[in-house]
Amino acid sequence: MKKIKYTLPLLLLLTINITTVKSQTKTDSIIQLQFPNEAVIAADNMNVLYIGMENPISVSVPGEKLEDITISCSDGADVRMVKFGHYIAVAYPKAKDVYITTMVKGMYKGYTHFRVKSVPKYYALLGNLATGAASLKDVLKQDTVFAGFGDDLPFEGMNYIITKFNFVYTPSSKLHTPADSAASGYFTVTGQMVTPQIKEYIKNAKTGDLIQLNGFEAVGSNKAKTIKIPAALSIKIE
Repeated sequence: MKKIKYTLPLLLLLTINITTVKSQTKTDSIIQLQFPNEAVIAADNMNVLYIGMENPISVSVPGEKLEDITISCSDGADVRMVKFGHYIAVAYPKAKDVYITTMVKGMYKGYTHFRVKSVPKYYALLGNLATGAASLKDVLKQDTVFAGFGDDLPFEGMNYIITKFNFVYTPSSKLHTPADSAASGYFTVTGQMVTPQIKEYIKNAKTGDLIQLNGFEAVGSNKAKTIKIPAALSIKIE
């Protein structure tokens, strides 16, 4: 009795080679099943998709035209084409693994496994000042606001330009009052520059007063899409 064991789904394209083996008593046919994996899929970031990020993916198949390639992914992410051979994958929060399959003119060419992870960390800076205490003189020197995803995120060219943020000024006398009535100054700023209105609040700040920045929105270097950066900055005047 001949038994053939399938270890991959039948929908995959199989290459079948039949080799005839002869002996003095019988002739057998040995069937070899070969599962092609010709596609070259580069995660661009160590085969990791970061949740909520636009993860760049490059796909190619040796000897095939990029315009003949199509890809699909398993549950857990969405993939869209930027241009032939280049795609963006966005992973869902509860996903753990994503498999991206490559086809050329309807023919299966391979798949790649991606791990799904959370973004390592966020950061926010007022000039060169991070969260903590700073002198009034040092705070007044700063003129630009920055926010992003930190050095632990291995995205090349991951530079964001802040387009909007919230400024919050709370005097020390109100730091322990309910949040909705504590702030003496709260407004939204367009752009990433420290505006004259912000400078005025800082000039009048006293020791112990708190300056906060949050609600960051930004665009990438290609300015294609606005994203929210859930970072926050708090500086106490010393």
